[in-house]
Amino acid sequence: MNHCGLILRCDREGVVTEILHEGASLKGRAPEGRPLSALVAKDSVGKVLAFLAAVREEGRAYNWEMAVGDSAESAIFRFSGGFDGEGMTVAIIPADCQADLLIAELSHINSEQVTVLRQL
Repeated sequence: MNHCGLILRCDREGVVTEILHEGASLKGRAPEGRPLSALVAKDSVGKVLAFLAAVREEGRAYNWEMAVGDSAESAIFRFSGGFDGEGMTVAIIPADCQADLLIAELSHINSEQVTVLRQL
């Protein structure tokens, strides 16, 4: 498991209901009981709301880059998430962390499996 980001569980509206993993880079910043938008910088609030809408509507979204933290000391993170009908699981990983390669690879593998199943 990656030690540099967050894995959160959110309700349908994007309110954080559970912290599944809290890495060192965001220790103490997860807004449990508050909207996910409370985690991002002001200039990323609109983008995080669009991300949450995409996860709800499409069932998943990968590698959305947003600034996390206050405007003076923000850093770029990549948000990926999936919707299971009841809520969302969201992974938030620093843009410079190698874990984003894992997410990209997993999404590629999943895409290949869907292609194989369609051919059967």
